[in-house]
Amino acid sequence: MPEKTLQFPIAEKLFLESKGNKDYERFLPCVKKIEQGLKVKEIVNPEFEDLKYGVNRFLESFFKIGISEKYLYAGKYESLPQELQYVDLPYGIHALGAMYKKQIKFEKSFPQEPIVKDLRLILDELKPLYDSFTELKTYVVKANVKKKQLKEAQEQEEEEYMKKLVSHKDAQKVIDLLNTKSKDIHEQIYTIELSFLKNIVKSYIEKTKELNKTDYHEIYSHPSYADVIMVLQSVTVREKQKTNPYIYGEEKIFSLVENYENILSSKARQHADYVVKKFIYKNTSKIAYILNEKNNMSHVSLENVNIRKGVIECDLNVKFEDKSSFIASNSVVLSYSKYGKPFYRYPTIFKNVQLPNGEKMKDVSEQTMEEIFTKFENVAVADNVTIKKIKPN
Repeated sequence: MPEKTLQFPIAEKLFLESKGNKDYERFLPCVKKIEQGLKVKEIVNPEFEDLKYGVNRFLESFFKIGISEKYLYAGKYESLPQELQYVDLPYGIHALGAMYKKQIKFEKSFPQEPIVKDLRLILDELKPLYDSFTELKTYVVKANVKKKQLKEAQEQEEEEYMKKLVSHKDAQKVIDLLNTKSKDIHEQIYTIELSFLKNIVKSYIEKTKELNKTDYHEIYSHPSYADVIMVLQSVTVREKQKTNPYIYGEEKIFSLVENYENILSSKARQHADYVVKKFIYKNTSKIAYILNEKNNMSHVSLENVNIRKGVIECDLNVKFEDKSSFIASNSVVLSYSKYGKPFYRYPTIFKNVQLPNGEKMKDVSEQTMEEIFTKFENVAVADNVTIKKIKPN
């Protein structure tokens, strides 16, 4: 059974006769968006608000052309019954519901009035639009919620894809290598992070004495201290005050909890667990596609490991049976958003890239590695001459 579409023959005729008014043409894309939103049962709030603006603009013009210009403007209203002279027309989708109730009263009192009959024709034509828009409103989702859903779905898809890649025998060798090295790396990260957390608390204690205040929100009010605030929130408690603590302007008093050092240790360990897990996964996933395509890795080693606060750097030296090789210089880098929120980046640089024929590749990107390095092979021909070609996809 074909789906019903919203149609507006009266509006189309009126707007066609009213030359120069483009509101109906602008309204038609809104109709498609309404139908699409109802089909998928979802629309993000900004799109819904834009849609509402387009619909309201159409309704305003529709009632203006179909009713106001015909029966109200230029003193025409004076010939109408008093109850109809100042009829409040619905110049917005939100007001249509009330208009349907008013129309019932108008039809009871003035069934033969042309304005009442025309109102009925217009309202009947708009009823499917009103019902559709009312239903669509129940499917509105916040833009940030939708963005989060899309991000989660994309991450889940990428996760499933990467699981297949890292299950390859050569990828597993890389994981095994990183796991054997991860204990020392974990301990270094833990030590560095714990020292960082302790310094935050130490600095806080010094500032409370210097400024004679304990409210860390005031001490660290700049957005760049967002990570400091997060740490102090976990190791402090607000003291109960005899006076009302919610009185405007009253100083808030905070103190460190007794076991704050244990909390810092736990936070540092959780941080190390997370970074090492990402370190292993990202190092493997960055080269997993290459390992799958080549399918002949002969050697892998971890070299030049460098760890400091917010940064892990290392080189994965990878060689293959066909004499090709590369070094993947990987990093885990702590960065901050403009709001002071911390997040990690995982840049990779490919260097010392050698093709099976001994040729060196320069300025190599991840895309180049996947599209050229993995597809390159040597083909022996007459007189021991070797030519190169790219494997077909």
